[in-house]
Amino acid sequence: MTFEHPARSEQAIHATLVFEREVNANVEKVFAAFSDAKTRAEWSAPSDTAVVIYEQEDFREAGEDRFRCGSKLNPNTNGTTRYLEIVPNQRIVSTETIVIDGKRLCASLTTLELTPYGRNTKIKSTSQ
Repeated sequence: MTFEHPARSEQAIHATLVFEREVNANVEKVFAAFSDAKTRAEWSAPSDTAVVIYEQEDFREAGEDRFRCGSKLNPNTNGTTRYLEIVPNQRIVSTETIVIDGKRLCASLTTLELTPYGRNTKIKSTSQ
């Protein structure tokens, strides 16, 4: 007897991605940028032909953001971010799911760490 659902028979893929970057701004300014959906939408799009549109913003622990992204002509990728932990000017822990045409492409747990580095900020983003 099998309990495998035919639509979910694909192999699960697990990975950990770690990105680190130093930005020319203090921790307070960087945290404020991450906490504001309008600011995030401005710099989140990966190219001039792409867009990120926040349809719901609730940046607080247990809050949820909903967004669409993709090409400016057809932003058909849907995402949901849920905030698990927010430590102002230090850390943001969240989950994110990405769906296209009703099919979930991925689910992730992300920890964003902000560390003062002189006048700058070191950002470390770990996604699993």
